[in-house]
Amino acid sequence: MAALRFAAPALLRWWQRRETEQALEWLSDRDLADIGVARHEIGELARSLEPIDALPAKRRAR
Repeated sequence: MAALRFAAPALLRWWQRRETEQALEWLSDRDLADIGVARHEIGELARSLEPIDALPAKRRAR
């Protein structure tokens, strides 16, 4: 059970990074330019973002 406690956050970060990269890859070069991102920067940008907490605030407070 302890291994899951440490593996779950890493898995969540990987999943969120992957989802971010895929979403940005679908955008056209023009759309990327509108948000100030070059296509070659997508991977670095996805890695630099803070992970989003998957639990709602009410459940975290318990």
